[in-house]
Amino acid sequence: MALADLVDHVIGVDPDRDRITAAVVCSRTQGELATKVFATTSRGYGQAMRWAAAHTAAGRRAWSIESTGSYGQA
Repeated sequence: MALADLVDHVIGVDPDRDRITAAVVCSRTQGELATKVFATTSRGYGQAMRWAAAHTAAGRRAWSIESTGSYGQA
């Protein structure tokens, strides 16, 4: 079974010390639909979650977070 059979969108996250960059990708076409940069603060993380929810459907999204051994760990 392919990921596109399970979800409509993948949210890719590239975190670093001062900011996270997030992108919404269509799982079927692999095209980027939206991208945005957020601060690595509690407020920034909340904004990122609300932004992702506005661009995707609950239960039909997957997250792909880079650097989960360092900056993406939080």
